[in-house]
Amino acid sequence: MVYTHHRLTLVPKAIFDPEKLTDYLKFNTKILATDFIAYDILDTQDIVTVYIPYANINNFFFDSFGAFDYYHGMSLFIKQTLEKESHDALPRVYIHVHKNSFDIVATHKKKLLLANAYDFYSKEDFLYYTLFTLEQLELNPDTIEVIFTGHIQKEDPVYKIAYTYIRHLKIKETPTSIIPTTDYILSSLI
Repeated sequence: MVYTHHRLTLVPKAIFDPEKLTDYLKFNTKILATDFIAYDILDTQDIVTVYIPYANINNFFFDSFGAFDYYHGMSLFIKQTLEKESHDALPRVYIHVHKNSFDIVATHKKKLLLANAYDFYSKEDFLYYTLFTLEQLELNPDTIEVIFTGHIQKEDPVYKIAYTYIRHLKIKETPTSIIPTTDYILSSLI
């Protein structure tokens, strides 16, 4: 099972302590006393994704199907991106688009520069968060390669407005890009 929500944070493995999971999340996520907090370890990058899986959903699946593994979508996106990343001299930006949100990962020479997630309600929101991220990383929209995956096509208003301001866009089809967003179990539940 894969969770795709924004109740997460990334922690360097060197300072990660499983006894302090609440401390990692408390400044950017509302945490209830009853929340269970989980984490995914990304060994290749020495990063830990700390997040809140929904216990009631996990319990339902456990009761219905037995034991199962679950991860946060950001962990899988980072891992998949970096496994396919080359040692090219130039950084790249990868954006995985969901129905009303997107995950953005910036890499350079197989190293993670940034990973974040944003909600958007209009194509202008999408453009703002994307350009703001590029600006903060000092990446030039005229030269940086931006690769889209997920729920996006060249005809989408989001793609069209991005292409107006970012010159090197590419859509890369992945197994999740051919699955309609409504089929993502947890994206539609959350």
